[in-house]
Amino acid sequence: MVVPIATNFRDAFNKLGLELISKEDFKDYYVERDDSPILDLVERILMDDAPSKYLFTGLRASGKTTELRRLMFKLESNYFVVYFSAMKDLALVDIDYKDVLLNMVLQTLRAIENQGVQISQDIVKDIYELLKQLSGQVVITRVESKTRGLDLGAKLSALVMEISGRYGSEVETRKEMRTKTEYLVQDVIQRFNLLIVDLKQKIGKPLLIIVDDLEKADLERAEDIYYKHSFTLVQPQCKVIFTIPVSLIFAPFWKQVELNYITPQYCLPLKSVKTRKGEIDKDGVDFLINIVLQRVSPDLFDKEALIKLALWSGGVVVDFLRMVRDCCVKAQRRGLKSIDLDLGRETFDSLINDYWRPLQEMYYPKLVEVHEKKDAKDVKNDEELRFLLYLLAVLEYDRRRWYDVHPAVERILFEKGLIKE
Repeated sequence: MVVPIATNFRDAFNKLGLELISKEDFKDYYVERDDSPILDLVERILMDDAPSKYLFTGLRASGKTTELRRLMFKLESNYFVVYFSAMKDLALVDIDYKDVLLNMVLQTLRAIENQGVQISQDIVKDIYELLKQLSGQVVITRVESKTRGLDLGAKLSALVMEISGRYGSEVETRKEMRTKTEYLVQDVIQRFNLLIVDLKQKIGKPLLIIVDDLEKADLERAEDIYYKHSFTLVQPQCKVIFTIPVSLIFAPFWKQVELNYITPQYCLPLKSVKTRKGEIDKDGVDFLINIVLQRVSPDLFDKEALIKLALWSGGVVVDFLRMVRDCCVKAQRRGLKSIDLDLGRETFDSLINDYWRPLQEMYYPKLVEVHEKKDAKDVKNDEELRFLLYLLAVLEYDRRRWYDVHPAVERILFEKGLIKE
């Protein structure tokens, strides 16, 4: 069956904002990338008998979520896969290791219920009592009022839903549960491990948890979670994939993090759209354009405009799609028949402003250094570089081991007279 593509700007805008969530989405819209480490990671997970923990990284907005969902579909026949987003289910602004651990438990319980798996009543009772200890009186009162006369399984389900609903949005609930979890962290791990064993006995599959979007936490919190509290996060007896900020692998303590988690990190490289010499990298440009043309009719674009938008994105998928979608809005409002280069320049100017706002003057010398030297061995690895990677002001093209400043930042440096055109 041929998948219908968008032939007007309204449909194009919505199709280009579509997340690939289902198998059908992947079949219809996924654009294969030959540089993804996901296939190696799938093979390692299948070969590994231990409850290992895996670290998955890459620059923000490089397509990690899409690749993790691809992995999930490849492994779901061998594993009971639990996927959750730290950005959607937790508060990234003040996240800590207890949030991650507790939500691994909660999300596993939710997945068990959603898939209709019956776990042992002893396990249900133990976890229910533990979660009651961790919850505040308000939560317990609400749950007991709602579940009066129901069995223990229904009570546990209601308690999990109540905690999950409040944890990410209510600061006081989060603080109270963190404090109690810290005192009872070994109890949490012990009962979680009993649940993991029971789950495998019931369905014949081991548990695999994917914790996405943790790489969006700031560097200080990432250090606290992955370095200072790694011992806690490796204790659950299941396999877990954690996402980490790419800047973390440049930190002085990185080697210790790798030793704590045992397995090496897997890095999704950014698609380069130009070479170190500034020439167009056709493979990278074609990859981005194919994402659009898989969903939208080519009649809505001047080809030159799509090429330029790909180049101006620096290979950052989210920036590219954002500019294309912004063009759709402008074209619709102006009654245009297609998106041309002038419209593309307007959206690039908006992107430049977004990169300019968080950049402080103190970082300009570092950005000039990256722009001039490019090679990883020539650019000093320091806190400024790590922060600029986090901002996407500096982009790393990992397989080629070189850096460049984002094209929007390059324009800022040029306008300030710090580099030549």
